[in-house]
Amino acid sequence: MLKLGKVVAKKATTLIEVRSFELDPLGWSLTAATIEFNISKDAYKRVWVKFSYRATSHNEAFAGKTWVVKRYLPEALKAIQDTGQTAVVHTKKVVQMHMLAKNFADQLAQKIKKDDLLEFGQALQYGKVYFGRDLDKDGYVTVEEYIEGNFVKYINNTGKVCDKSTLSEKAQCLAIFSYEKSNHKLMVLDIQGTGHKLYDPEIASSELVEKDEFLFSTGNLSQTAIDCFVSCHHCNIYCKSLHLQELIKQ
Repeated sequence: MLKLGKVVAKKATTLIEVRSFELDPLGWSLTAATIEFNISKDAYKRVWVKFSYRATSHNEAFAGKTWVVKRYLPEALKAIQDTGQTAVVHTKKVVQMHMLAKNFADQLAQKIKKDDLLEFGQALQYGKVYFGRDLDKDGYVTVEEYIEGNFVKYINNTGKVCDKSTLSEKAQCLAIFSYEKSNHKLMVLDIQGTGHKLYDPEIASSELVEKDEFLFSTGNLSQTAIDCFVSCHHCNIYCKSLHLQELIKQ
């Protein structure tokens, strides 16, 4: 209590300008919200693309939860530049890609519920992710809810199936579902997460470039990844319960 008799130093925070993306209607929020986050000093996870930091906020829209702020590694920024993209463009595409993967997962969950497929059990799900501009470091980040638990990769962005669990079979089902729904133009891959909660997807598109613009993110391995998944996958009980088409191996 006596500490309050002196001026308390301001706790170091980071200001992030946050924007959301919606598929319906298709577009970005017109205005950005400037949110003050308390971000951990040390990353709790490093992948080849980003550092991940736990964060909290007292802002009404973000209070009461732990968040993850993901920042690019220098080598990732170099890879982005090599594809002719800027960090801001690539980060927006990452958010759009995540929300598209979320939409496929949501459609699959709705079909399971509508068709009363009790044998499928709990459906896989993605949370929402936000585009952010770090006003202190003048860099671009993503912000999403932190998921507690052990991380498992079910399918790699190369299309390789990494796990033989029930959840992996559901992940493979989601990949095929996205392929059918997109008329074989793309496939949700790099399916990973904790239990039924997923994050950090990649999308492989049948065409890598359209009108001189690189599609989706630097993790898009295009038709090569789709072909790899087709060669690895064997239809399981979840695919059959949804009457998904069996993929023809080349």
